[in-house]
Amino acid sequence: MHLAETDIPIESIALNVGYTNPSYFTRRFKQLNKCSPSDYRLSYQQAVFSKSEARED
Repeated sequence: MHLAETDIPIESIALNVGYTNPSYFTRRFKQLNKCSPSDYRLSYQQAVFSKSEARED
């Protein structure tokens, strides 16, 4: 949730969830989600923006 719904730096999120190496967090995230944390965040934010635009119409 923090990754998708906040602008907290990815490095900080990695440390907050227990990773001591943010690069390792990124590698593991890519292995599990087939995209980088930043790409995941961007796609989530774009989806939310699209939904909010659709509601305004």
